[in-house]
Amino acid sequence: MSELLFIAPSAKKDYKHPCWRGIPRVSFARPAVAHEIDPIQKCACPIPERKTRESLKVGTVVIIVDGENKGKRAVVVAELGAGHIKVAGPAISDFEIDQDFVIATSTHLEVPAGSSAAQIESVAQKVPEMVEYLKAPFTLKKGDRPHLMKF
Repeated sequence: MSELLFIAPSAKKDYKHPCWRGIPRVSFARPAVAHEIDPIQKCACPIPERKTRESLKVGTVVIIVDGENKGKRAVVVAELGAGHIKVAGPAISDFEIDQDFVIATSTHLEVPAGSSAAQIESVAQKVPEMVEYLKAPFTLKKGDRPHLMKF
């Protein structure tokens, strides 16, 4: 049986293209040998560290825009790092969510870090109409322009 041989061009011009004039640069029968002769070089780009937005501090009221709790309001109770936060509220139970799926509002409650839904509700009762605000769903109607709204 004949074995596929490695055929390398005399001058390699572009590392990103796997073939040169239809001739494969890699031997499919002997990949280890082909890797020694013609190694594939990957870009060593550093992965940027993901940070949590400054507007998502503990106590900030947020609107959840996706998932099973879509349209509900919650309060940030912990920052978990890498863009993840823990939210809780009177209408929802405690759970973790990515910062991409929430809208931060300008409303802020003085809650301790790691609070539960019951603690948040007791703090919200001190502010007039805050419990009703947290339990009310957020919806958009025809003609609403969210890009012009101030949350």
